[in-house]
Amino acid sequence: MQEDIGQVHANTLDLLAQREEEVKKLREELKKKDDLLIKVAKKEQDGVRDHETELDLLAQKVAKVNKLQEQLKGKGNLLETANKKEIDISQVYEDQLAQKNSKIIRLQEELKFMTELQHRVIKQRRMRTKAHIETLDLLNQKDLELKRTEDHWRSKYEDLQKRLCNKTNDLQVLQSSDI
Repeated sequence: MQEDIGQVHANTLDLLAQREEEVKKLREELKKKDDLLIKVAKKEQDGVRDHETELDLLAQKVAKVNKLQEQLKGKGNLLETANKKEIDISQVYEDQLAQKNSKIIRLQEELKFMTELQHRVIKQRRMRTKAHIETLDLLNQKDLELKRTEDHWRSKYEDLQKRLCNKTNDLQVLQSSDI
């Protein structure tokens, strides 16, 4: 009987060690996934910065074109012809600038969406991990209660067994004295 109780105790300790290993693996997996999401978000941010740099260059070119247009005003037909060409070029730059602006806005919206998605995923994973850890903690508490109960009943059993042996011995003594 004591061997069975000892076996149950050993099994309970093995189960506890397995559960602790599961918690450790889940925490490592969560950290890896969080790192991956952070890397993806950083790449998206780098892409937006590159587009902003291109936008700044285009804005500088537009400013140069506008400056040249100002210089060309009032210089006659040749200058008016050149000015018209510059206006066409300026229009092309402005169109490109508008395209880049819309692309940047779209990328910023995508980045915002991805960041929100990342936060939701991280929050869900943390909640799942927390629930799992709480379940394991509750399981550990129940295991401890079970051990205490087993110890209590084991001691009661041993006391009863001792009392039974004493009563049996007393009965044998009484029977032998009666004979």
